[in-house]
Amino acid sequence: MELVYGPQLDHFPFVAGHSRQTLFDPEVELLWSSSVGGQLASYRCADLSRYSSIQVCYPDGSSSSQLGLVRDFTISSNLIFTATYRGLRTYSKGCLLKDDGHKYPSLQSPMRCVVLNPFHQVQVFCANDSGQGMLVDYERFRIIRQENMSSIPDSCITSCFWNTQALVTGDSKGKLSIREPASFRELSSTCAFLGPIFDISARDYQIAVAGMSSITGPQLMETNVKLFDIRKLYPLQTIFAGGVPLEIKLDICGTTFGFSENKLLWILNNFGVLECFNISEEPVTLINSIIYDETMNTFITSFDISETGPIAFADSIGMFHIWSCTELDIEEDNHSFCIHANPVYPKEPTMPTSAVSQMIDITDIETAMLKSSFAVQQHEIVDKESEKDWLVSLLGHHYSQYMDCFVRRNTFRRVDPKVLTQVHKIGKFSYVPVPSSYEQNGSYGWIEYIQSSNTGLAKNNQMEEEFQDSPAFRCVYTQIDLFALQSFEGFDYSLYNKSPFCGLENGLPNSYVNSVIQSLFFLDEFREYVIPLHRIRVEEEYCLMDELSLLFQMMKVGSGEACEASNFMRAFQKIPNTTALGLLDGPTAHPIALRVESFIRYMLEQLSRDEESFHMSSLEENEQNIVDWKKEFSRNLRTFSIVESLFGNRVMETFQFMNSFSYSERTHFLWSFHYQTGTNLETCEHLLQDFPKRLEASFCEETRNIRAYNEVSRTFESCTRCKYLMEPSDVFLIDCNFADEEHYLDYWFRYSGDIESNNERSSDESARAQAANRALNYGQDIPHHLFFESTSSKQENTHLSVWKVNSCCDSELSEKNIEKVYDLHFVIAFVPSKPLYDGTHSSKTWSDYPPRGHLVLYVREPTERTTDKHFSHSSVWWCINDFCITRCQSISEVTRFHPNWKLPVVLGYKVRNSSRHIPKVEVNYSLADIYQRACAVVIHPISERFLCSSTVGNHIFPSRGSYIALDAEFVEISKEVAEIHGDGSYKILKPAQMSLGRVSVVLSTTNNSDWNNFVVLMDDYIVQREHVVDYLTKYSGLTFEDLNPNTSKHRLTTLKAVYMKLRCLVDNGCILIGHGLKKDFRIINFIVPKSQVIDTVELYRLPRQRLLSLRFLAATLLHEDIQGATHDSIEDAQTAWRLYVYYQKLNDKGIVPQLLEDLYKYGREHHWQYSLEHPFVSPIL
Repeated sequence: MELVYGPQLDHFPFVAGHSRQTLFDPEVELLWSSSVGGQLASYRCADLSRYSSIQVCYPDGSSSSQLGLVRDFTISSNLIFTATYRGLRTYSKGCLLKDDGHKYPSLQSPMRCVVLNPFHQVQVFCANDSGQGMLVDYERFRIIRQENMSSIPDSCITSCFWNTQALVTGDSKGKLSIREPASFRELSSTCAFLGPIFDISARDYQIAVAGMSSITGPQLMETNVKLFDIRKLYPLQTIFAGGVPLEIKLDICGTTFGFSENKLLWILNNFGVLECFNISEEPVTLINSIIYDETMNTFITSFDISETGPIAFADSIGMFHIWSCTELDIEEDNHSFCIHANPVYPKEPTMPTSAVSQMIDITDIETAMLKSSFAVQQHEIVDKESEKDWLVSLLGHHYSQYMDCFVRRNTFRRVDPKVLTQVHKIGKFSYVPVPSSYEQNGSYGWIEYIQSSNTGLAKNNQMEEEFQDSPAFRCVYTQIDLFALQSFEGFDYSLYNKSPFCGLENGLPNSYVNSVIQSLFFLDEFREYVIPLHRIRVEEEYCLMDELSLLFQMMKVGSGEACEASNFMRAFQKIPNTTALGLLDGPTAHPIALRVESFIRYMLEQLSRDEESFHMSSLEENEQNIVDWKKEFSRNLRTFSIVESLFGNRVMETFQFMNSFSYSERTHFLWSFHYQTGTNLETCEHLLQDFPKRLEASFCEETRNIRAYNEVSRTFESCTRCKYLMEPSDVFLIDCNFADEEHYLDYWFRYSGDIESNNERSSDESARAQAANRALNYGQDIPHHLFFESTSSKQENTHLSVWKVNSCCDSELSEKNIEKVYDLHFVIAFVPSKPLYDGTHSSKTWSDYPPRGHLVLYVREPTERTTDKHFSHSSVWWCINDFCITRCQSISEVTRFHPNWKLPVVLGYKVRNSSRHIPKVEVNYSLADIYQRACAVVIHPISERFLCSSTVGNHIFPSRGSYIALDAEFVEISKEVAEIHGDGSYKILKPAQMSLGRVSVVLSTTNNSDWNNFVVLMDDYIVQREHVVDYLTKYSGLTFEDLNPNTSKHRLTTLKAVYMKLRCLVDNGCILIGHGLKKDFRIINFIVPKSQVIDTVELYRLPRQRLLSLRFLAATLLHEDIQGATHDSIEDAQTAWRLYVYYQKLNDKGIVPQLLEDLYKYGREHHWQYSLEHPFVSPIL
C-alpha cells in the first residue's frame, strides 16, 4: 500500500466538522463526503480538488441535536440521495437540489437510512424514525410502496443494505431481516444484537453486522462484528475488533490489498484505527492496521473501498487520504465530468474537535445508533469533566451501570517496540503489517464484567443460539419467489446451493412436481437406467421417460447449479387426462398436498407404459431378444418395466359375490396409509410404535356393498371387495393420505405441543428460543426402518400373503422371520405458508384446510458419494427446496413433523438387499448412430407431423474432443406480464418467455492457421408448438415464413431432435466455442460441463468491467463487419471461432493483458463503436 494523494480536504477556514461518511462514486472518478456540520461535497480522485458541494442542513445550536447531520446518503448514476432529520432530499452530481419531498409528507419526516436499488438507478429505499419503509421512484416522482416495517413496538429501521440478492435491514432492537425487495415481505430474520444495529455490509452471500447490546439498561457498545449467511441467516463467525466497530465494509474480491482470492473485512473502531481482517479462512486473521500518530492527535473518522482497488479515508482534522496498491488504479476521466457545478461552501464557522462529540447520533439511545465515527476517544469522554457531565446528562441514572458493565484495561492498543522498527510513516499516519506471531482475532483492551444481577446473560445467549439453529425457523424452508426478484438472467443460484447436486427452478407453472422429479433422481438404479441416450425415442415428440433422461443428464452434470424442467413440463401438459385429473395449475386444480399424491400415481403409470413401448420397439429389431425376454418374463412373472420392478406392489383383489368368488392381480405404485381410530396414545413413543401397526392394517383393505361385474352371472352385483398386499416393491412409497382430513389432523397433530401459547407470545428472545426447542422435541416421528415378516393364509382357492411390520428388530421378531428390511430413503413434506396450530383450536374444526404452502424434499445422500450402504444416524441428509439445497442438521429434522413446521405427504422406503432382478436390454448404439437418427427427423410441410426420413444423407459427426462453434437465435412466445398500480408503479408477475428458434454448429476443416474453411454440422430451424408473439427479427434474423412448415425454405425439426444432437455432441466430449454461451444455454435450458465450454465474452474481458459485444470484437480485432441489418447464427458461430483462434495467438505471444487494456481504452474513447476514421490497430493482423 502506498499513499497516492493526501492534500488538505478544504482550503477554507470554515469547514463544518470532520467527515462523517465517505463514498466513492460508482460512475465517475469522484469521492463524496458528508460532514457532521451538514455539508455534502465531492472531490476529484485524481487530485482531490473540490468538484461540488452544498450545505444540506444546518445545526440548530443545541448541544445534542441531530438536525445538522446528513444521517446517510447514497449515489446513483446521476443523483445523490440524502437522509436528513428534515426528510429525504435529492441532488444532482453538481449539488443542485432536485427534490425535497414536498409532494409527500412522509418524505419530509426524519429519515434514518437510504439505499439504492441495484436494479433501478432511480429507485431508493428509505426508512424514517416512525418505522416506515418506502420505495421511492424519482423518475416518476412517486412513492411506489410504503409499509410499516417495525414488527416490534417502539422500533425503527436504523440501517439497511440492498444488493443483487436481497434487501437487508436492521432495526433498533437488534433484529436483522432479509426482505423481498418487491413486496418488503420478510423472508427470514434473526436477533443479531440485543440493541440497535448501526451498520450493515453485505457482499456475495455474507452479511457483516455491527450493533449494540442491552442488559436491562442502556445500550452497551459491542466490540465484535458478526457474520451471517445471507441465504438462511446462519451465524458464521464473530470477529473481535480493537474497539467499538463504528463502520464496516466487506471486500469479497480482495481488491484493496491485492488479495484476489481472499475475502477482507474492514473495521473502523472508535479509536480511529482501521483494521483489515482476512475472513476467507478460520481462524480469522488480522492482516493490517492503519493507525494514527498519537502525538498529532488525529484519527480516522470515515472510509470507503472502491471496487477497483483504492481505499479512501478521512481524518479528524479535515484531510482525505487515498491509498492504493498501484498508482494505475486512479486515473483522471475527463469525459465523465459533464455536469457544470458551482461549489457552495458552508456558512457555519469551524467547530473545535472537542465539540464534535456533541454531534454523535445517539441522543435517543433507546432507538438509534447510526453509522458514525466518534470524533474523540472514549477515554477522553470519561476523563474530561465536561464530557463526563455530558455523558451523565445523556444516560441519567444509567451512567454508573454503564461504566460498571465494561472496564477499560487499555485506552488503545499499544504497539510493540519491535514492530515499530518496520513502520512506514506517511505524513501523520503509520502503516505496518501485523507479524505472524501477533495475537490474532483477540478482544484488545476490553474485559467484560458481568454483575451478579446479570448472571443469566450466558443462558440467554445460549437460548438465542438455539433459536438461530432451530430447523423450525430455518429460512431454507421459505419458498423463494423468482418473479419478485425481477431478474432471471442475473440470478446467482450458487448462493442458494453449495451442494454437489443440481436444483430445479420454480418459476414455471406446475413446479410442485420438482420434489417428485428430484426424489426419482436420487434413486441410483432408476437414474442410471433412464439416463442412457439410446433409450430416447426421438420420433415421439412428447414422452415423459425421454424428457426425464435429458433432465437427469443435466442434473447429473450441473453440480451446484439449477436447471429448468421446461421440456418435461411441456410433455406433461400435452399428455391426456392431466387436466381432468386436476394435476395442472388452474381453477379446477386440487391443492398441492393432494395433487402430488395423484401425480405420483399418474406419472409412474405413464412411465411404465413408456418403458414397455420402448422395449417392444427395440425387441422388434432382433427375434432372439424376444425369446430372451419371454424367458425372463416367465421366470419372474413380471413385466420388463423398470418402473414396475422398482415401484410396483403386487396386489391381490378378491370379490365375494352372493353365489361366487373371483380374484385378480394388479400393480399399485403408491400405498395409502389408513388412520384407523380406537387407540389411545399418550406419548410420542407410543405414536412411533403405532406407525407400523397402522401401516400393517393398511395392507388389508375391505370395502363392503360395492357394485362389480360378476363374470359368472355376467351381471353387475353387490359384493365385498378385499385388497391384499402380496409382494411389496423395492422402493416402497407410502401415501400419507392427506385427503383424509379428519383422521390426518388427529393423528399427526396429536401431542404436537404448543409452539407459541398465549402466555408466551412476546418479543422476548428467550421465549422464542424455548418455542423453537419445543418444535424439535415434540411432534410425530416416523420410524427409520421397517422390518417386514411374511406369513401365508388361504381364502377359498387363493393363497394370500400376510405381512407384519415392525419399526425395530426385537426379540419377538427373529432375524430368520425377517424377509425384507426397508430403510428410509426420502421424505416429501408440505411446508404451510402460515402457522396452522396455535394450541387453542381443535384440529377437527379447522376451516383453513387443506392449507396453502409448498413442498420440500428430504433425501439421503446417494450411495456413490458415501460409504454407508444402509441407513444410519451418521448418514448425510439433504433438504431440497427447489433450487435451495442445504444439508440437514440432524436426522430429527427429517423424521419429525409439526403442524407449524412441516407435514408428511409421501414417505419413501428402500429395501436393503433386493432379490428382484432388474432386466436390462443391451442395445448396441453408438453416438454417431443416434446423431444420424436425430438428423433424420424433419417436419412434413403439409401435415406438420414428424417424418423420419431414411433418405437423408449421412451427416458429419465430429471426432471425440473436437472443437466446434455454436450460436443460437430465439423468439418470444409470451410477453412480460406486470401489475400496474394506480401510482404508475408496476410489479412483474411473469417475465417474458423465450423459445429456441434456430441453432447452428460449425466445425473447422483445417488447422487453426486457416480459419476460413468451415463445415456446418447443424443448422436447424425449430418448429414452434406455441404461439409466437415476437420473432425478434432485428436480433434473430427469423421471420414467420422461416418457422412455418408450409412456407419455410429451411429444414425444420423438433426441439427434442435438437436436444438429442446437442446431447450427442456433449457426450462425445466436444468443446463448445461461442460468444455469450451462458445466456444461450440458459434460454435453451441446457447444461454443459464447464470444462467443455469456451466463451469468448469471458476471454476478452477485464475483471469487473463491462462485456464486449461480438460485433465490436470482430470489427476491432478481425476487421470484419458482421450483424448488419439482422443476425445470422452461422456467421456469429464462425466469428466466435476466429476470435478463439486469435486469442490463442495472442496468448502464445503473451500480449493478452496489454491488448485488453488497449481495447477497453479504445472502446471508452469511441463509445464502444468501431470508428473507420480511427481504426483499432491489431497487434497481429
